[in-house]
Amino acid sequence: MTTTDTPPFDPGTQLGYLETIGRVSGQPRLTEIWFGYEHNVIYILSGGGLGKDWVRNFRKTPQVRFRVGETWVTGTARVVDDPVLEARMRRVVAGKYYHFDPDGESPLPNSWSKTVTPVAIDLD
Repeated sequence: MTTTDTPPFDPGTQLGYLETIGRVSGQPRLTEIWFGYEHNVIYILSGGGLGKDWVRNFRKTPQVRFRVGETWVTGTARVVDDPVLEARMRRVVAGKYYHFDPDGESPLPNSWSKTVTPVAIDLD
């Protein structure tokens, strides 16, 4: 395992905290959120699509911070439009919270996991 494959936090932790910069206020905004992690990338899924405030915030200022436990990391957030990565993200996040093997053959468990907007945070 290389250093970049070693998570900077426990990826099994149930909740993470995304800090964006408010697009209007310019002030930090914190959002509690489900997440997945692979290969130095945090996966999050927006049930509110592109209209969620936190999505609109990072689309203006892509540099974000993310906290898991007491560990903060920094990175660049982006909406994912690669269908292969999008499918993987859905499986990893849904697998974590709906308890199925993301590498298995099981279908995604519900409409939420099939329709949410995928967002990746590429860690610095």
